[in-house]
Amino acid sequence: MKLISILVAKFAFLCIVGCVSNAAHAEVNDSTVRKWITTGSLQITCGAASADADLTQSYDPEVILTNWKFLKDCRDGGMSQDLNLAAAEWYLFIRGAASSTGDTFYKQLPNWYETIKVAASAVNLSKLLETSSQPVSPADSKVTAWGNAGVEDGLRDYKKRTSQEPSLKTAAFKTGFEFIKSRFY
Repeated sequence: MKLISILVAKFAFLCIVGCVSNAAHAEVNDSTVRKWITTGSLQITCGAASADADLTQSYDPEVILTNWKFLKDCRDGGMSQDLNLAAAEWYLFIRGAASSTGDTFYKQLPNWYETIKVAASAVNLSKLLETSSQPVSPADSKVTAWGNAGVEDGLRDYKKRTSQEPSLKTAAFKTGFEFIKSRFY
């Protein structure tokens, strides 16, 4: 519990001083991200496909999350630092989650996660964010922008599929809590 208090204090300090990171890593290329998303939907070997994904089409959340798992496997297989792949994976994950639930709270998560990554990196605690044996990719505003786009597209999918307006629910909070719980308890 003391570790959590220390992390929260350091995180708050970094937020107050406005710490923002976009370290010297390869720039995210939107066309390459779309190709990665297409790769996930085609279920082929890890590597960007040649065709762009049609992101305006509405997809079932299960299809989106299946494609996300494929890209997650690529990242966990040694490609975790590829920011184009990170953007595509983040887009599919958050789109699938928002599409499944229609929870508008997901709009907060991409920016929140970028801030957490920046703070963890600044105090040498990025390892706590790892979900596999691979290192966490650095915070990047374009990766976050892809996450934000995924939320919007997922909420659009939800509305089209259910004929209901997305609204504030608790699913996003639960997802975040389960992640934190898995790391500290």
